[in-house]
Amino acid sequence: MVKCATWACRCCLECCHKFIKFLNKNAFVQVALHSKNFCVSAMNAFLLVLKNSGTFFVSEGIASWFIFLGKVFICIANTGVSFLIVNNWPDLKDKLNSPIPPLICVFVISYVISSVYMALLSIA
Repeated sequence: MVKCATWACRCCLECCHKFIKFLNKNAFVQVALHSKNFCVSAMNAFLLVLKNSGTFFVSEGIASWFIFLGKVFICIANTGVSFLIVNNWPDLKDKLNSPIPPLICVFVISYVISSVYMALLSIA
């Protein structure tokens, strides 16, 4: 019984956290657009989301796909350029047994950097 109540409480808190995070993002956008204080901007953002909930739902879904595609494109492009550099640089090609480990490192680092960049871009 306690485990079930704990799980339900955790679920409610997670839902509340996601809602507050979404509202904060939109409140900061309202602050940037209208130069009002945070509380007024948060209320305006909440009313805007409430009035246009369908539009926000669709636009957030489309934006998340574009952000994902942007991350993948950046990672693949960086890894491809790194592959060309590794294969066409004679000194580097001779020293490496396999180009796969450095390319995996480039892909992971590219993903981390693109995630940070796309997170900033998603707010805009």
